[in-house]
Amino acid sequence: MPTYKTRKIVASLTKKGFSPKKGKSKHIKYTLYVSGKKTSIFTWISHGLDEYEDRLLNAMKKELHLESIRELDDLIECPMSAESLVSLLEAKGKLKI
Repeated sequence: MPTYKTRKIVASLTKKGFSPKKGKSKHIKYTLYVSGKKTSIFTWISHGLDEYEDRLLNAMKKELHLESIRELDDLIECPMSAESLVSLLEAKGKLKI
């Protein structure tokens, strides 16, 4: 499984419509917004971690309701557009606005 720099993951999530919200913890919650409306899809990103490996990528995959590492890879590497992500999540019945 590949590893990804945290800044690359953040850039990809932001490009796909995720917005950060800092809390009291060591993590930032990225929530997906579609047409300006908050959805139930989110993931957490660590403040101090430079790179994400297998364990954290698997956790992120589950939080984002993706079925395979390939889907997560497509999300991070950008072959998957924001519209494709929304369509995929709607098809799975996971997107609630």
